[in-house]
Amino acid sequence: TLRFNPFANITDIDKSAERIRDQLSVMASPNGNLDEVHEGLLLQAVRAAWLSKANRARIDDVVDFLESARNSEKYAESPTILSRLDEMIVLLNQYTAGGTYGAYFNSDEPSLRDDARMVVLELGGLEDRPSLLVAVMFSLIIYIENRMYRTPRNLKKLNVIDEGWRLLDFKNRKVGDFIEKGYRTARRHTGAYITITQNIVDFDSDKASSAARAAWGNSSYKIILKQSAKEFAKYNQLYPDQFPQMQRDMI
Repeated sequence: TLRFNPFANITDIDKSAERIRDQLSVMASPNGNLDEVHEGLLLQAVRAAWLSKANRARIDDVVDFLESARNSEKYAESPTILSRLDEMIVLLNQYTAGGTYGAYFNSDEPSLRDDARMVVLELGGLEDRPSLLVAVMFSLIIYIENRMYRTPRNLKKLNVIDEGWRLLDFKNRKVGDFIEKGYRTARRHTGAYITITQNIVDFDSDKASSAARAAWGNSSYKIILKQSAKEFAKYNQLYPDQFPQMQRDMI
């Protein structure tokens, strides 16, 4: 069973606080509805939780800080901030130890260990829980990118994602930015991404997300297998210069 802890494996909070804040922000609002005030308060909560318990901190500690701020005199005359605090408390409570998804995000021993050389994750069981799926996938994105950057450059790294449309179809801008950054910079760290999807339009069309287009544009090798004749014909009408006739016939 997948288990995460946003504060696990952190060694430098100054470098990691915003990353933890972003993770909690996406968990709280998969559709990306938090504003700068939300995120500023959330960053304060992350730092306070770390200063209190370091790697033993939990999402509960973040919520405790938000509740304490909500009840303090500091914001008593600031209805806008009080409203933001109330919203984040409600949204993050589902990820606390006693919340609906708490078992996934408050583990003393997260499933992903830094000494693991090969990890296989199956997320099919989360398909009917879309909010949890987004939270888990973004947690994986953050973990993978962190591993790409922190491991020695002479160590080759490879991340293979099947059913990649699930990863690339995030509506949250923050998630898209993280994915795009990963695809653009992995090669600098002797890393690579392989993303598999059913249809070429998932990567290369007006409907494709910025993350999907970044994956396509930064891939040195593209392997295109047999496509649906009808769908591929529509694609070629929209993008007549993408493939010469011989390649169209082969695909």
